[in-house]
This record gives sequence, structure tokens and C-alpha cells, in this order.
Amino acid sequence: MIYKYIVMEIVRDHDWGNYSRRLGDLFPVNRLEYAAVDFLKCSHCLGIGCSGGMDSVCLLLLIYGHFNRDHEIVVLHYNHNTRGPETDADELFVTAMANSLGLRIFSEKRKKSMASSEEVLRRDRYDFFLKVMHSIGCDCLILGHHLDDMIESMIMRLAKGCGGKALASPLALQQFRDHTRVRPMLNIKRSSIEQSLKTAEIPWREDLSNHSDKYLRNRLRCCIQRDFDTLFRSRDWRNGFALARRLLAEDSEALDQIAATTQVSPKSGELDLAKIRSMPRAVIRRVIASWLETNNLVNMITHRHLSDIVDCIIKGSEKTLSCTTTRVMVIKNDRLIITQVGRPEVYSEFNFGNWIQGDLNLPSGLLGRREISGAMVRKLSGDDGSLARLALAADAKLMVRNWRPGDAYIPFGLGGYKKLKKCFCERKIPLNMRKILPVITNENGEILWVPGLSISNSFRIKYEDKLALELTFSRR
Repeated sequence: MIYKYIVMEIVRDHDWGNYSRRLGDLFPVNRLEYAAVDFLKCSHCLGIGCSGGMDSVCLLLLIYGHFNRDHEIVVLHYNHNTRGPETDADELFVTAMANSLGLRIFSEKRKKSMASSEEVLRRDRYDFFLKVMHSIGCDCLILGHHLDDMIESMIMRLAKGCGGKALASPLALQQFRDHTRVRPMLNIKRSSIEQSLKTAEIPWREDLSNHSDKYLRNRLRCCIQRDFDTLFRSRDWRNGFALARRLLAEDSEALDQIAATTQVSPKSGELDLAKIRSMPRAVIRRVIASWLETNNLVNMITHRHLSDIVDCIIKGSEKTLSCTTTRVMVIKNDRLIITQVGRPEVYSEFNFGNWIQGDLNLPSGLLGRREISGAMVRKLSGDDGSLARLALAADAKLMVRNWRPGDAYIPFGLGGYKKLKKCFCERKIPLNMRKILPVITNENGEILWVPGLSISNSFRIKYEDKLALELTFSRR
């Protein structure tokens, strides 16, 4: 009955052009982020990410109303396929809206419905957006983040110990190598968007998973909505956060400009430390971070390591730091040098689909499988992580691939998702081994096991199980 109502709502005619005019009267162009507006005026093709939710519906109608005359607008919708018929209804809703406005729409649906972490879903969504944009020659991606989204991100990053540059994000304009992400609604409150859509009698799709306490952002949002107004009472704390973000962004931009004028070339494998030692600590940090990024090491150095490097530079002390199994960073004689030890690392990409029998010969070792029964079913796996017993049929179709950024699963005994990267760090698995360890998933893409880690809690063996699938891994 609910789904029937959803479909009826979608097929019912809506005058989206009129909705756009009504909303434009409530949000004139000067209400949007001025930096975003200036950039959009100079852009030709505008790609808009639209889920069908309140924020993205408002965004699409505002961009259409204020920029449609002189710009090509394309709508991008990614169906995560996580809520069954409801996500299909979202796609139909956005398609109907785009068609009514006479806009091109590109949509894609995930092959299988599966539970995934927020980061994996976000990565897949952006991968689709950029794939379409590159194919049509569009380099401007417009997103519907608003003031409350920015506040949630700032609090989450503050809890992680992030610096000013990260706390100032998301930005109204975010430049990448091949595209720019534009967020024109960062100065607009969520409540203002909701009230304006209701005033203009504009429909939108409601994602019930946004009310689940499964994700950290949802739990934080609930806390903010419940407690912050009471805690700060009459104080306009949302605009206070907005002002703090602008000030942090200004400071961060100033420090970046100072760091860029240090006359230190980051393009070589050697850095002259004498030129930066007397500079403020924040500037030294930026120079080092830029140099690490140029030498493809920025993702291999932790914040703690970066702070240690800055301390050594200021004190003039020596230090040796292993970045990878074959690259070492040395601070000595006013020089920061990258040296090569051993042979360069070579990693083979692998991706095996529909593995239903036999052994797999992988770059890192031999992966085997067999059916077990009886007392063997409830026998514990080895402590070295070389064996796993799963509640799966003997002929279950499995996929085997490399580790990918953002991979996450529910480890045995836990109730929530955890990134593989964090699991690797806790188990002290070396970086070079992480890249070649097999990640075993089911045909829906859910991670079952990675050698060296515990099995997925979702596929643990229960008391009533009589048969199970045993996986073994022997390293080379």
C-alpha cells in the first residue's frame, strides 16, 4: 500500500517550472554563497547531484531558476539500491522532475542491494558522477550541502583532531585536478530549506535511513537537533559556526599562500630545511605536506609522524622514518631526503569473480575452500587468521579482489561497520601486505573475510548450522 502511494505520487503531474519560480522568489540569487554564484556564472555545463531528497530538490530548482537561461544543466542521480523499491521510487521521482524541466538526466543503479558503509556509498556515488561528467565534457559538480551539514562535518572532524584546513571544509568552491565542486547553499539552514519547500508546496522524497542510528552522522544530527537549541538558548549558534568556518578558511588560505612563497621546490626528492626552520610551525607543516604529496607519500604518513618531522626540523635534530618497505625518509644536515632501499614495490591487481570451487593461486599466496560438517563446523578458526569458517553453502559464489580505499565490514563480535584500514593498523599488518591480501566477498559485494582479520559477523556460524564453508590461506 505504501509503495502504491509512492508510485502514484511520482506519476502525478507536477509543474516543476512553476515550483522553480516560487522557490527562486524565496531564495533570490543573493541568498546563495557569493563565491559559488560567481563561479557558476562563468561555467558552461552544470552537473547537479540529485537524490530526490529535500536538499537536492531545492538545489536543482534553484539552479534551474537562476542559471537555466545561459547554461547547460544536467542531472546526475545514483541509485544506491539499499532500500529496495524505495530507492527505485527515488530514481523515478528525479527522472520525472528532470524530464518536466527539459533537462538531461544520467542515472545508474548498483548491481546488487547490499549494506555498505557511508564512505563506500559516497565513493561509488562520486565515481559515477565523475564518470558521466568526463564523458560529456562537464567540469562543474554542484552539491546540495547546507549549513547544518557543514556544522555536522566540523564537529566530526574536530573530534578526530583535524586542523584548520579540514575544519573549514566543505568549501563553497573546492578545486580538483579535473573538476570543481560547488556548494551554493552552505549558508542556508536545513529548517529554512524545509519551510520554503512546504511554503511553495514542493514535494520531495524522504529517505528513512536518515533517521537510523546506524551511522555516526545521523546520531550526531539527532543530538544537535535535540540539545543545541536548549544548550545555547537564544544565541544564534548556527551562524556562529558559519562565521568560524569562514575565519578558518581565510586563515588556512593565508597560510597556504605563505607556504607557497618559501622558494622551496617540492618537486625533488630532497628538501632544504634551512629555508623553513625559522618559519611558523603551521607554515612548516604545509611545506612538508606539499613535499610529501609531490613524492606520493602523503597517505603513508600519519598526523603524528608529520608532527614528529616538524619537531625535528625546528630542533635541528636527526631522524629516520620508514615510509614504505623500500622508501626511507631521512632528516640530516639540514636536508630532508627520500632514499630507496631494496627493489621497487610491484603490486598486481587481481579480481576473480564467481569462485565456486578449487584453489586460487594469488600473488600473495594460495586461497582454498572446502565444505565442512558436524563437529568441524563449530571448531574455532586459527589465531593467525589463516583459516575462516563461514555460514555459507559449499557452492556459494565468491569474489576475490584487492583491498580498496573505503572498504569496511562488520568484524566478528561487533555490531557496526569498521574500515579495513583501521583493522589492518590494529593487527599491525604491513602496508605492502595490505595491498596484496585477498578480500573475499559474496556476489553482493559484502566482505566475508580478509586473511589476518576476523570473519564478518554477518556470516558467523550459529548453533543450528550443520554445514559451513571453510576458507584457508597460505602465504608465500
